Amino acid sequence: VRPAYVANGNPSVVTTMTVNFATFVHSASTKTKVLASVDIITDDPTSNNYCDLSNQTNRDILMSSMAQVINKNGFDGAIFDIEPLQSGTTWLPQMIQQLKALTDKPVIVYGFKVVDQGSGYGWTSTYLQTVASVADYVEISLYDFGCKTVNA
Repeated sequence: VRPAYVANGNPSVVTTMTVNFATFVHSASTKTKVLASVDIITDDPTSNNYCDLSNQTNRDILMSSMAQVINKNGFDGAIFDIEPLQSGTTWLPQMIQQLKALTDKPVIVYGFKVVDQGSGYGWTSTYLQTVASVADYVEISLYDFGCKTVNA
C-alpha cells in the first residue's frame, strides 16, 4: 500500500483512504503484515516521484506524514524504496530512526543490489552494516546483475 508520495519535489501524503486497508486485511488474517510504502526518485527532478531527501525539511515532512498515515490506519510498518540509493547516504539511517521513533514499527529498506554495474545501487559492506543496524529488514535486489553466482 502506498499512502505516502511526493509530487513536484514536495513530500506529501494521501490523506483520504476510502477503506482502512490494514484493518480489512487484518480481519482476514492476523498473521499478514500490511506495510506502507514510499517510492522516491532522488536524482531526476523531472520525475513525478522526485524529492530532494538531502534536505532535512523534506525528510521531516515525509516522515511525519508517513507516521500519521501508519498510526492512523494501523499499518504494521513501512518500506522505503528510494532510487538511486548511494552507498554512504547519511540521511537514510537517520530517516529510518526517525520513522521508527514516530511509529514504533518496523522499517524495510528496498533497493540494495548485491552486484552493482554502475547503476548507483551498490553499497559497500560498511554502509550495508550501517543501514542494517537501524533497519529491521534490508531487501536485496538480485536482478539485473548479469551473473549466476555471487561471491559472498
